[in-house]
Amino acid sequence: MISGIYIACILLAFLTVAIGMDSPKRYHKERKSKQQGKRISGLKLLLVTLKHIKNPYQALILPITMFIGAEQAFLAADYNVAFVSCGWSISNIGFVMICFGVCNAVAAILAGAIVKKTGRGPIIAFALVLHVALLITLLGWTPSPKYPYVFFVIAGLWGIADAMWLVQVNCKYPNYMITCYQR
Repeated sequence: MISGIYIACILLAFLTVAIGMDSPKRYHKERKSKQQGKRISGLKLLLVTLKHIKNPYQALILPITMFIGAEQAFLAADYNVAFVSCGWSISNIGFVMICFGVCNAVAAILAGAIVKKTGRGPIIAFALVLHVALLITLLGWTPSPKYPYVFFVIAGLWGIADAMWLVQVNCKYPNYMITCYQR
């Protein structure tokens, strides 16, 4: 059943991209006219990136980016192995991760609307508090198959916090990176 749902999602994504995506030729023409034949070599791109890391804004956002990678790795590996498979059953990992993914997607969509009203600071603070609360909960929690909803609640809340981090950090990067690479 899970495989069927997964294949259906893949087909839906393929159809969405095939029908809804603009032609790449249009973007190539715009980019060519803006750059007027200028191409950035791989080495120059690497040097610009290394020079970019010296910026204080980049130095401050880099630890958050590393934390995002670590927390995603923890959920994908350690939470599933140590909590879901040992505490409940290995056959339920997919369902728990579907809950994470759905909550992550919905929260990412809602994050943009919330930021317009509250700004980025409260969203980042909320994500930080939620992640700390989840980590403290995991330290004291003994998984039990008697309470399967707890596995879903933790994964769902983790998805919400993860979406908040991802949306805010990705919103910070492009504004600065575009100006950096246009020099």
